[in-house]
Formats: sequence, C-alpha cells, structure tokens
Amino acid sequence: MIFYKYLLDITRFNVLFFVLVWLISTLNIALGLSATLGMFVSLGVFHYFQEIEYYFYRNAGWSKWALFSRAWIINAALCFIIYLLRVCFTIWR
Repeated sequence: MIFYKYLLDITRFNVLFFVLVWLISTLNIALGLSATLGMFVSLGVFHYFQEIEYYFYRNAGWSKWALFSRAWIINAALCFIIYLLRVCFTIWR
C-alpha cells in the first residue's frame, strides 16, 4: 500500500509533464518522453516538493531506487499500452 502512494505522486507529476508536452507536440512524442524523460522530471519535482516523504518510505523498508524503478516500469508499461491502443484504433478506422 505504501508503494501505491509513491506511485500516485510520481504519476501525477508525470501526467502533468505528459499534458504539457502533448500541448506543444504530437501524442507519440508526448508518450515517448513521458515514458523516459518524464520519469526523471517527475522524480526531480517529487524530490523538490516532497523530499521529506522519503523518510517515511525508508522507515517502511523502501529505498529510493526500489521505489523509482518500480514506478518507472509501471509508468512505461502504461505509456506503451496507451500507444498500442492508439495504433489499434488508428488501424481500425
């Protein structure tokens, strides 16, 4: 349960990054950047605004690397699924 709080916080910043990139570029570029660079931007924003929460996660037995790597895998998978759905709907039209 503790990991899901971190995932929600990181994903919230990543979605904001995704929307900002999507406004100035295409959906494919926004998905690609959100899956790669967006996670590092989200990590930086989380570190800047909510760094004190890392003590909570550390006391619960989670390291920064364990939290970030799992969140990155989940967010990259979500971006890939959204991309596949977009491709499938484009083909079916």
